[in-house]
Amino acid sequence: MFPDLETLIEIAILEKRPDDVVDLYQRFCETKRWGWEIDKTVAQTLANSHPDLALAIWNNIVSSLIDQVKPKAYEEAAVYLRLMNKIYTRNHRLEDWRRLLEELRIKHKASGDSSECSIPYRKGNSLTDQPAQQKSVNMASFIVSNQLSKPLL
Repeated sequence: MFPDLETLIEIAILEKRPDDVVDLYQRFCETKRWGWEIDKTVAQTLANSHPDLALAIWNNIVSSLIDQVKPKAYEEAAVYLRLMNKIYTRNHRLEDWRRLLEELRIKHKASGDSSECSIPYRKGNSLTDQPAQQKSVNMASFIVSNQLSKPLL
């Protein structure tokens, strides 16, 4: 597809032109595509200059990951939630952060449907594979209580 918006975004990032990154990214979002790599790069690049756009991008990634209903996806979502927390904290928007977490808890509340999943029980330094040692947990609770406390990757 011409123009190659992904390449133009990467050039604008390298040339430190955040406003052009925003403009090109908005055009890029109108195209059909797969994957989040450019989204991740754009959000990281714009976290300081355009925090609301970075938060929106990461929020979309988090929602998509959580919707996968897989423990590994929850762990990856937690990485982006921690990045979001840093932006909310830096911009003195802790109430918005709390509201986001509450919305996640409500939207993905375990109710016996696909929002509930089995997370392997951690025993010592290893995860056990034995079904008897698994426990069912609420996705949002798993992310918030277990993953947000881990250091950023």
